[in-house]
Amino acid sequence: MRTDPAEILEAAADLYESEQIEWCKGAFFNDGTNVGGIVSACAWGALILATTEDEKVAMSFADPCMHDQGPPRDVMDNILAARSAVEDKIAQSIVYFNDYRLGTTKQDVIDLFRETAKDLRNQR
Repeated sequence: MRTDPAEILEAAADLYESEQIEWCKGAFFNDGTNVGGIVSACAWGALILATTEDEKVAMSFADPCMHDQGPPRDVMDNILAARSAVEDKIAQSIVYFNDYRLGTTKQDVIDLFRETAKDLRNQR
């Protein structure tokens, strides 16, 4: 599990750039009908997957019934730290940016993640 927000953001961008997952709107994850794993994720979902590094744990965020007590608190805190850094930068919800802002593309999300990670590292 990743704990550093900058590393989480870089890993999420890498998931998209390496095409390990596709970018999507309107859903945490799409696990594909016959694929058996996560095939696409929204920006929020990519942060979850990049933090957990585990598809089963990541899916528990979309479907709390998959996990006995919901996502582990420490995992949630790490994800929220990365999300907060992004939302501070764009002054809006990452969900709005991903799903409802007109013209948002996968590259916009990748650039946002990379720029925010760079800003976090420069603040150290």
